Amino acid sequence: MIVAAVKKYNAKNGFLPGDMAYMTPQLMKSWMMQESGSGADRHAFETDPFQVNNRRDWPKFGEKEKIAGLSYGQDMTPETSAEAALKWLQFKGTVHRADGSGASYRGPYEALRNYNAKRGFVDGIPKKDVYANDIMNRAWASYGDWQK
Repeated sequence: MIVAAVKKYNAKNGFLPGDMAYMTPQLMKSWMMQESGSGADRHAFETDPFQVNNRRDWPKFGEKEKIAGLSYGQDMTPETSAEAALKWLQFKGTVHRADGSGASYRGPYEALRNYNAKRGFVDGIPKKDVYANDIMNRAWASYGDWQK
């Protein structure tokens, strides 16, 4: 599911290795593990592993409908979750100008920081940074495993 979603996302957007918004299976797997891999909520893992349609995190202005193609409370599958999460992550990592004249992507780290809705601090570090660091570090550590 992860490899298929990554291939579809990169192909649809014309992203190639080296492009800032290019997604890898390692990063996506690490991200999914952060969102629902703890085993605390097996139903979430089996239906919406990227927690992209979490009712507590639903935006007020309908962005998820427009950007990710989701509806509030929609029944999710892992495939729907992965595809919508990639769209939402790209949106969250993009600076959109108020006048609509352009946008720029800030990269996966900033995208992950903005994807996470947690506020507060852990040992003086913003939870958003802890979230993004955990994902990026796990993905980097697993890179060699995917090459075998």
